[in-house]
Amino acid sequence: MGKHLPLLDIENSVMLFKFLYVQQAAYYACAGLVKLSLICQYLRLFRKGLLRKSCIVLLIITSLWACLWFLQGWVPCFPVSGLWNRLDGASAKCWGTVYGDPAQVPSPLLSPTNLPLTGRTRHK
Repeated sequence: MGKHLPLLDIENSVMLFKFLYVQQAAYYACAGLVKLSLICQYLRLFRKGLLRKSCIVLLIITSLWACLWFLQGWVPCFPVSGLWNRLDGASAKCWGTVYGDPAQVPSPLLSPTNLPLTGRTRHK
């Protein structure tokens, strides 16, 4: 697209938020599965003792965390289409993201940069 978020038209904005939804949900799912697979590898290493019991406890805690993170990634709003339908956003209830109310989006996300763009440059 090559444009800043405030400069996008409605169609491109909807497409951007749909892509963001899939990317964010896939990231949450992959991150949780990677963490669980690493703990399972440690279970293979430690056959008995305190380290194995610690791994089992950690596996249970991480499983619960991954399930909640997975749910938050795939169901960020009720209804889910409220994430990308910004005009219908008043009826959507979003949780765990800053996408619930456009007024809640932090200003650094909307500004192109905080660096000064004028002045002397190093390269001539």
